[in-house]
Amino acid sequence: MTSDPSIVEEFIVEAQEHLENIEDDFLELGQQKESPDPALIDKIFRAAHSIKGGAGFLQFKNIGSLAHIMETLLSSLRSGTISVTDEIIEALLAGVDKLGAMLANADSSNDMDISAEHGTLDAILKGVGGKDTADVPVTTGEGLQTGFEITEFSLNNIPKNHDFLYILKYDLVELAKVRGKSPIGLIRELLSTGEIVDARIESAADDLSDGVPKGPLHYEVLYSSLIGPETIELAVGLPSDKVVVIDKSKLAPKPREVAAPVVEEMEDEFQLPITPEMIEQFVAESDEIVETVEQSLMEVFENPDKVQEGIAESFRLIHSFKGNCGLLGYKGLERVSHTMETVLDFFKTGVVPRREADRNILMKGVDTLREGVSELSKSGKLEPHDYSELIEELGSLLPSHKAAATARPARREDTDKSDTPKKTVERRDLRVDLEKLDVLINLVGELVIAESMTTRHPELEGMHLEGFDRSVHNLRRIIADLQDVAMAVRMIPLSRTFRKMIRLVHDLANKAGKQIKLELVGEDTEVDKTVIEQINDPLVHIIRNSVDHGVEPPEERIAAGKAGQGNVTIEAKHEGGEVLIIVRDDGRGLSREKILKKAVENGLIQGDGANLPDDEVFKMIFEPGFSTAETITDVSGRGVGMDVVRRNLEKLKGRVDVQSNFGQGSNVVLRIPLTLAIIEGMLIRVGDSRYTLPLLSIRESFRPEPEQVTITMDGLEVVRVRDEMIPVVRLHELYKIRPDAVDLQEGILVIVDSGRKQVCIFADEILGQHQTVIKALPTYLGSARGLSGCTILGNGEVSLIMDVSSLIAMAENSNLQGGQYVDGE
Repeated sequence: MTSDPSIVEEFIVEAQEHLENIEDDFLELGQQKESPDPALIDKIFRAAHSIKGGAGFLQFKNIGSLAHIMETLLSSLRSGTISVTDEIIEALLAGVDKLGAMLANADSSNDMDISAEHGTLDAILKGVGGKDTADVPVTTGEGLQTGFEITEFSLNNIPKNHDFLYILKYDLVELAKVRGKSPIGLIRELLSTGEIVDARIESAADDLSDGVPKGPLHYEVLYSSLIGPETIELAVGLPSDKVVVIDKSKLAPKPREVAAPVVEEMEDEFQLPITPEMIEQFVAESDEIVETVEQSLMEVFENPDKVQEGIAESFRLIHSFKGNCGLLGYKGLERVSHTMETVLDFFKTGVVPRREADRNILMKGVDTLREGVSELSKSGKLEPHDYSELIEELGSLLPSHKAAATARPARREDTDKSDTPKKTVERRDLRVDLEKLDVLINLVGELVIAESMTTRHPELEGMHLEGFDRSVHNLRRIIADLQDVAMAVRMIPLSRTFRKMIRLVHDLANKAGKQIKLELVGEDTEVDKTVIEQINDPLVHIIRNSVDHGVEPPEERIAAGKAGQGNVTIEAKHEGGEVLIIVRDDGRGLSREKILKKAVENGLIQGDGANLPDDEVFKMIFEPGFSTAETITDVSGRGVGMDVVRRNLEKLKGRVDVQSNFGQGSNVVLRIPLTLAIIEGMLIRVGDSRYTLPLLSIRESFRPEPEQVTITMDGLEVVRVRDEMIPVVRLHELYKIRPDAVDLQEGILVIVDSGRKQVCIFADEILGQHQTVIKALPTYLGSARGLSGCTILGNGEVSLIMDVSSLIAMAENSNLQGGQYVDGE
């Protein structure tokens, strides 16, 4: 291979970035002399460790030597054998300055004098006995010595959760030719899965600063990891004959003059303290990581076009999960996630998992991580668990180690020789307490009300203030933008909730012996955070019923002339002032006869119910304990789930509709009003009362002619509008108030709709359009008929906000009797 100066450039750029951070970190550490932050010391140590490793590759001897002694001193700080002092900080900062100077002139760095900086650091170490080493030769299984000298410092640098120690033997020339990987890239990869305890390089060339030579370039690494021998070859990309397993039990260093118990106490004192806040943050992040990994892995098996994308996303997230576990000392979960990471790393090379057994094993790993996070969430701690069987199962997804190492294809990222610079994506999100967002929304709402009360103040009526009007226009524009941003902060796409159902449908179908395809439509539809929390359980119960009761087994479907594979669809969309979530299946549908029979048995209806419309019959499935299932399974059949659906929807002031054709399938429609929003509304007047109609629900307004009005035999008024008969709702009769107009021709009718259904709202007058801040009704009012909330008008009066879907439901199921509106439900 020809020389490649870009390797040197890559090392210098990366090392300089480390130095920039180290300098600030040292200054911060100098302010923490009484109680230094172990995480900060660890961060600095790793940066120095990385610089030392790269310098060793390229034979920048002075850079490597100075970084090494700085690393040794930092190791003593990390273990607690040395306390942070001003003298140490100054010596380390001087070392940083010298490293910066050498990196700026890397070609001549080996000729620079580092004796002053090196001597100062060496004197500090000797002053605390830090130069004592335990010269214990490491012995391989064949009884051969490797030549690595293990010091007490190097043993202390091995993380406590790294149970395994290896010697890795690379030929850097071969590595570059076969896999296109640079030495710096190898270091970065090794540090992502373990610790480089020590390393040495052998080459016929005296200077490697011009690149990798043509001949062999042997690089041996003393490497610690929590990856076991069963998968280490694949993790580090070596055949088994290039990996030597070290017995750590033979690596006890010589006793130091300082008693061991004292050292142990100091190590415990400087361990990273785990606070409840850290656990809470870990649980919150891990919940999201595990869910996303599950969805991404399910996508790998369901969608061939998303295989590489899904594996790469899962690998990245599992790597983050593993790192978080290591930081907090959750050793068992760290080993499981590390093994999963190794498996996914292999799949990234293009060997795609397609077997159902592959999926089941990966899902078992995901479930184990989820159970661990759940245990932490409930008790704040993890009990010891034996994960060896699971790790062995995950390891079975890997090919034989020797074949994997010799036939392993080059990674996509390693073989990409494009000169196009890769775009990096920087995370710019921030976790915010939901209560703070609630306060923000409330304040924005109050701002809207205050603006309205100021600009529409009665004392301004009739005044022409040109400058004031311009200022008001600008203020309204700013408030409108602020509203949009504030509302968008709380809005979350339904994709995450919907994608949880992929795994649910897969597991339920397997358990029931059915073939079911799940389709997700409108998963980018955004809803309020509170809605997301309330609809998860209803969706789960509806899906369970669709899979268990709705979709038939393959043989039954084929006998009925259907395809053997059933279909379940989850769809979301906005319609008027509502969010609609529809669960649709092409199964056997609901049996009207079975439902009526069960309803009679339970005393829910009088008579045989023959005259009841289908939608009323189907709604009975939401009654507590109602079930037509002939057998109870561990999936459904106890009549509990659908009651949960109704109760959760009631909390959101929503409703649920059921449509079904026997033998063809069913639709369950969740209708959720926008109960937490700032919306455009139309203000109407009935007597002295003011009501607000959501603008998106209004179709038109008109004053009817006498011939358009018809009164049914039940006494219900309907109005003919373009050959449609639309019922009339008189708000003054519903809420028992005195109107100005009683005849329909004297007032005005406003047609509102929800879905495909419409009603005419009868009012005295339309007052005009205005922005409406929806505020919840006081809890002591209970569930008010036809209302979704209230708002405060510019003059300080309260206006009730109409719930259009509820009004329509009342109009369909009620009669006007004796001048009163009587709810028939």
